[in-house]
Amino acid sequence: MKKYVIAVVVAVVAVYTGGAALMALTGASSITAATAAATLSQAMLAGAAAGFAAGVTGGLLTGASLTESLRMGAKGAFFGAVSAGVANAIGGIWGASGSLGARAGRAVLHGLSRAVIAKAQGGRWSAGFWSGFASSALSPLASSASTLEGKVALSAIVGGTASELGGGKFANGAVTAAFVMMYNEWAHTTYPTKDKFLYVKDRIDLNKEALLAGAKDGHLTLDEAIAWYRYGGGKSLTVDGNLLSTECIGSHCFVTGSDYWVHGQVTINPANGHIYDQMFDFEMHGTNFFDDGWLGLRNAATAYGKIVVESGKPFEIEYRY
Repeated sequence: MKKYVIAVVVAVVAVYTGGAALMALTGASSITAATAAATLSQAMLAGAAAGFAAGVTGGLLTGASLTESLRMGAKGAFFGAVSAGVANAIGGIWGASGSLGARAGRAVLHGLSRAVIAKAQGGRWSAGFWSGFASSALSPLASSASTLEGKVALSAIVGGTASELGGGKFANGAVTAAFVMMYNEWAHTTYPTKDKFLYVKDRIDLNKEALLAGAKDGHLTLDEAIAWYRYGGGKSLTVDGNLLSTECIGSHCFVTGSDYWVHGQVTINPANGHIYDQMFDFEMHGTNFFDDGWLGLRNAATAYGKIVVESGKPFEIEYRY
């Protein structure tokens, strides 16, 4: 029983620490308001703070030395930043509500991303997948609690139980659930219509002509990119690079905001900061479908996108400044 109580306490500590960091970064007066106002980079910074606090707290409560607890905190900070960023980004596609199908699709993507992260941490694929999937799919249960602590506790129990059933640790699943709730559910307060991603192909076909025309205006939306992939015949498109913002984490650079889902990870010319031209396609990278780390997350999202979008021809995006 003790390990379950500790896991829930650690999850609550992670949420409050991450929430305090977001409130400081955004100037919001509550945790939920701060998560809704946060950018991707702010969510990742808060995730790092939450992961560090969770690692140190979990270490101390389970009898680890201060030095070992700090080491656990450092590891938690890294994976906390990644986890928060991924959960936030997934919510950016679907929002926190929608049809039953959209909710199921979101749960699958949370499961896939958490599976890759679990493998990168040395854990089991199945434990990561089921904790992420259950945390997202059963989020209405956790949201029914009247207090923030109650919501986190219910979510932690769901995620922890799923993790254990998948052969992993209850504690890991509990913290996973807290991150999914905070950086996905609470971070998106305006919700798309039910066909946001579940019925992509039908929506694209319905608005085909307008989307193909809009694809030529220098700023490419996700729907326009998919329409061009399906009906553009493989012809290249020109995008105004001045309209895009980028961030780099180590050697990985990516376009921020909703434009990320069109351009994703990019290569930047160090001489002028301009983005090199690249292909829009659904090509897998690496020799293993679920390669660990950033590549695995990219492959998981790419595979799902290919299923939803179905057929089309890759095209080159030419960035002009």
